[in-house]
Amino acid sequence: MGHSPSISIITVVYNAGKTLEKTIQSIINQTYKNIELIIIDGRSTDETIAIIKKYEAYVTFWQSEADQGIYDAMNKGLKFSGGDYVTFLNAGDYYCNNSVLSTLFSDNQGEDVIYGDIFVEDVTSTPPRYQQAVDFNLENLLSHGTAVVCHQAFFIKRNLAPDYNTSFRYKAELNWYFDIVEANKQLNYMHKDIAVVCYSLGGFGYINYRNNLYEWCKLIIKRYGILIFFKYKYPGIIFHKLNYRYQISKKNKLK
Repeated sequence: MGHSPSISIITVVYNAGKTLEKTIQSIINQTYKNIELIIIDGRSTDETIAIIKKYEAYVTFWQSEADQGIYDAMNKGLKFSGGDYVTFLNAGDYYCNNSVLSTLFSDNQGEDVIYGDIFVEDVTSTPPRYQQAVDFNLENLLSHGTAVVCHQAFFIKRNLAPDYNTSFRYKAELNWYFDIVEANKQLNYMHKDIAVVCYSLGGFGYINYRNNLYEWCKLIIKRYGILIFFKYKYPGIIFHKLNYRYQISKKNKLK
């Protein structure tokens, strides 16, 4: 049996007063208690600040100030995080049940990365759809991009978590994954086949879907060259994704 490492949960929010409370409650109701909650607000003008203050006793650190976008806000959260592991759970997303963190870390042996699966919530889907993560490695990241693992179900040792490259508006997350695997050639990870997060479609990258795909192409060519771009058949992948956004498994019930 491993020990119970501390977890920094970073929540980035801007004018999400209608969804933030559910996210906070899913964190503070966890049976796993060795956590800190960091909230980075982009100077919201709705009821967001009032909600943060309502739960201030459970919040390790929060601030509200203008930022340069979501990845700039995430970098601020990383700066203030002090846990053994760090993860992100942004407003609108929530943990599937109150014991999910206890389950994820029940047999922790100091893995560099721990991650699980998700339920995707979409207005067109009843009930939520199950999406399973795959092995976290460079080959799969090149083949599948951010479909390898959901950002919100991904926990990494704090000392291995780099800053996000804010020159990318949409694909800084994928670039971050590339930075992680390239800096740690012998990455020790554990995937647990459980639903960790209920993830709501409709975020920044989803709304700007075509721009998201375009920047994905640019990122791959910039980092790995035009030969890799065609080796992994990106033109065909992009065409497919424009017509069918998310490949979902057949699991369809919340556990």
